[in-house]
Amino acid sequence: MITRRVLYALIGVSFSSTSSAVIQLGNSSAQLINIQISDLSAGDKVDYTDSTISLCSSDKATVSMAFTDIPNISSEFTVLPIGGSANGQDYTLKLQPKDGAEVDPVVKQAAYSISFNSGCHAAVHDTRLHLNFKNLGVLAAGHYESLLRVTVAGQAETIDIPVRLRNGDQVQIKNLEDLVLSDTGSEWAASNPNVCVYSSTGTYALEARSKYRGRLENAQGTGGGYRIFWKAGSGGSQEITNQLTSDSGDLQSLAASLKLDCAVGEMAEVSIVMTGTTAGGLTPGVYQDTVTLTVRAM
Repeated sequence: MITRRVLYALIGVSFSSTSSAVIQLGNSSAQLINIQISDLSAGDKVDYTDSTISLCSSDKATVSMAFTDIPNISSEFTVLPIGGSANGQDYTLKLQPKDGAEVDPVVKQAAYSISFNSGCHAAVHDTRLHLNFKNLGVLAAGHYESLLRVTVAGQAETIDIPVRLRNGDQVQIKNLEDLVLSDTGSEWAASNPNVCVYSSTGTYALEARSKYRGRLENAQGTGGGYRIFWKAGSGGSQEITNQLTSDSGDLQSLAASLKLDCAVGEMAEVSIVMTGTTAGGLTPGVYQDTVTLTVRAM
């Protein structure tokens, strides 16, 4: 009898692929470079290094990174670009890799090969970011910002780091005009719904003062009292007559526009009302008052 042996051979085939390291912000996924200028008289440059703002690799690797600045299109804050600009208000970027010399300065959109010797768990291997702001002496008060975008070769996702520089607070009120009362039947009224209040902080306080303590008077000093109201943006109307009559107080934490030119829904409104009874008791003539509105950023 002949016995046949059948040999089954199992051959396993495995495939492997290499992938580039993933670059991320060290310590956190959302970090902000936020700089407050308190005294420009000390100089017009600011060097900024923050150990919490760093880039790290998920593994040992040498990767190519590029940097650029992306304007923040959600506001009209002045953009601070990386390297050279028409008005000279810009910042330069430096990199400090592990065991390497600082790259100074980094050129916008140029590729830089950075070597990482360990994963993100070892902060000592992070690449530090160092920013140098120049020509700050010519900056007006207000907020300046851009996004520092990091692009990594082989990595689809980009890293955006907000860069914001705050130089004091800026506030502005405009579109004020004379209010002329007209008879509406039961009362005399006037309003201006197109007042624009801009504040670099997004909020403001309003102070109202009156030459005649909330009264419309003629040349002989006779007249009558009126009421005044203020409405900030989409907020409710608030009476501020007591500010005129007492020459004190203010409204606080009012919503302002973050743009120098307010959108329609951001306009403030000032209005005045005199009762028909009060107006009816006045002799014919010209009656007036001067109200001074002062806004303060909060």
